[in-house]
Amino acid sequence: MLLALFAFSAGAYAEEEFFYECADGTKAHQYMNQDGNAVMEFHGLKLNYKGANMGSELSFNDDKGDYLKSNRLSMKALTETRFKMDLLSKKSHYETECEVTGRK
Repeated sequence: MLLALFAFSAGAYAEEEFFYECADGTKAHQYMNQDGNAVMEFHGLKLNYKGANMGSELSFNDDKGDYLKSNRLSMKALTETRFKMDLLSKKSHYETECEVTGRK
């Protein structure tokens, strides 16, 4: 049932506010900051929305200059409310699934 997710563009999806609970026991929060940019708070990091790729994965990073040294998050829809989160950094890769628990 990914139809609900793709009824609007991935870019529009990143502009809404969502609350998530993740399989690893953590929470995530996606919102618009004061500058009008989409932000994802995940595992203690504030990551800025960068766009969606051809596979409709949302991309976030922490803008620390060098792309390969920055923290990067790829968010892929598994269902209309469940997402696979891949957090990549220079030294680690962390993966979990998160469920939308609230929306504004």
